[in-house]
Amino acid sequence: MFKTETKTPQQVLATQADRQVATARFHPNGELLVTGGYDGSLRRWRIEKEALTETEPIAGHNGWIERIVFHPDSATDILVSSDSWGRLMVCHPSAENSESGQRLWKHDTAHDGRIHSLTLSADGEQIITAGQDRYVRVWETKTGKRIHDLNDHDSEVMAAAMHPHGKSVVAGDVLGVVKEWDLQSRKCVRDLDLSRMHFYDRDQDVAGLKHLRFLDDGATLVAAGMDPKRTGNVNGIPSLHFLDWKTGAIRESLVVGDNATGFVFDFERLDDGSFLIVTSGTPGNGRVLWRHPDEDEFRFEFKKLSNCHALAMHPDRHRFFVSATNRNSQGNGAVRDKETGAYLGNTSPLHLFELPEEQVQ
Repeated sequence: MFKTETKTPQQVLATQADRQVATARFHPNGELLVTGGYDGSLRRWRIEKEALTETEPIAGHNGWIERIVFHPDSATDILVSSDSWGRLMVCHPSAENSESGQRLWKHDTAHDGRIHSLTLSADGEQIITAGQDRYVRVWETKTGKRIHDLNDHDSEVMAAAMHPHGKSVVAGDVLGVVKEWDLQSRKCVRDLDLSRMHFYDRDQDVAGLKHLRFLDDGATLVAAGMDPKRTGNVNGIPSLHFLDWKTGAIRESLVVGDNATGFVFDFERLDDGSFLIVTSGTPGNGRVLWRHPDEDEFRFEFKKLSNCHALAMHPDRHRFFVSATNRNSQGNGAVRDKETGAYLGNTSPLHLFELPEEQVQ
C-alpha cells in the first residue's frame, strides 16, 4: 500500500506466480483472471474480495503463451490463446477441469513458428493472428475454420487488428511496414510508414511495434511499442503513435519515457481518454504509467516493479492487474542456484491496483 492520502492508483494486493507471466486478461464476467506464461499453461485465478485463489490450470499448449484474448460476450465463455510453437486454441475457461472436454478446438500449426499477434474482431466472431512465418490469418471463432490467408510482408508480422467495420485488416511487420488488407479481394490496398519503429545495426533487427489497436470506432489506429535507437542492449523511445485512419498519417505521438525505459508492452485507454501503460526494458526496468495525451505530466508513475509485461483491466474499470518479473531475473544472463548449480527460471509478482473513485464515476 502506498500514497493513501493522494488521488493516485492504490496497490491493494501482491501475489506470486511461480513461473514468468507474459500475458493476463480478465473474463468479461469479472470473476476470473487468466494468465499465460513461459510454463505453457493457462493459469486461472478466482478473485474473492481482495485475495486471489488459484484453481486448476488449463493444459494444451506446448510453448510460451504470450497472447490471450476473451470473447467480449461473457455468456459464450470463450478464451482464445496462442503460443510460441504456432498453436492456436479456443476453450471454455470457466470449465472445472483441464481435460480436452473444455476445449472447443485447436490448430497445432496455425502458424509456422511463433504467433506474435492475437486479436478478435469487434463482435468477437473472428480471430486475427499474425506471426513469424509472415502470414496474417483470420479464423472463425466458434469453429476454427480458416477464412483468410494474407501474405505480402517481407518480414515477420508483429501486430495485426481488424477494423471495426469488419471489411479490412491492418498488420505491421518487423521493418515497420503496416499494410491494410481488403478482406473481400484479399489484396493489400495500401502501405503505411512506421519505419521509425524499426532499427538495424550490427546484423540485428529491432522490431519496435508490439500492438496495433483501433480506437474511436475505427477513426484512429494506435501503434504501440518503441522507436528503437540501439541494438544489442536494446534502447529506444517508448511510444504510442496515433494514426489518422483516413490518411494513414501519424496525427500525434505519446512518448512515455526515455531511452532506458523500454517497450510499451501493454496498455488500456480509460473513459476520459487517458492511458494506463506498462513498460519493460533492459533487465530490471519496468514501469506502471498513467498519462493523458493532453497533459504534460504523468498522473501516476510507478518505478518499483521489474519488467512489466501485462496489464489486465477489470470490467468494473476500477481495478487492474500488472504482471512484473522477479528482481535479478535472468534477462540475457543465466542465474544459477548457488547450491545446486541449476538454472533458475523467472517468476512473476502479480500486483492489483485500484484507480481513484472519481476516475470511474
